Amino acid sequence: MSEQHDQEHAEQSATDWDAFWAEERVTPSHDGMPFRMFGRDWRLPSRLPALIQVQMHRVRESADPEDIQSLLGALLPSGLVDELIRRNVDDRHMGIVLAWAIANTSTPGSMTLERARRLYDEQDGPGKAPPRRSGNRNRKRRSSGRR
Repeated sequence: MSEQHDQEHAEQSATDWDAFWAEERVTPSHDGMPFRMFGRDWRLPSRLPALIQVQMHRVRESADPEDIQSLLGALLPSGLVDELIRRNVDDRHMGIVLAWAIANTSTPGSMTLERARRLYDEQDGPGKAPPRRSGNRNRKRRSSGRR
């Protein structure tokens, strides 16, 4: 086979992701579940953006406000993100908002605010002691001297 033929074949069989994305409407549209916050009506995205997965991993390892803002921006309308920042919403309330929004974007109506609060307080609430471990499996047992 000639080099020119290989190049032509590669160009013909190349997958056109641009056409695919244009058909799939990649930009998140906020036409999902409606909610009210700060006296305004908002909507969640109709689908959970893939960026949420990436940002959740980054936020776990970072305290950088820009990482948190990027996570929020992928999930919530930008005007709402600006309002949350302007109102100095604390980490507890932000955790509740995120838990609620992620659940209800994936499955609209699946989580109440009360449940999101309970989940946050049970799992991530400040002042929670790490779970106690029952015994140390690597520790040698004391011998009673009997064999």
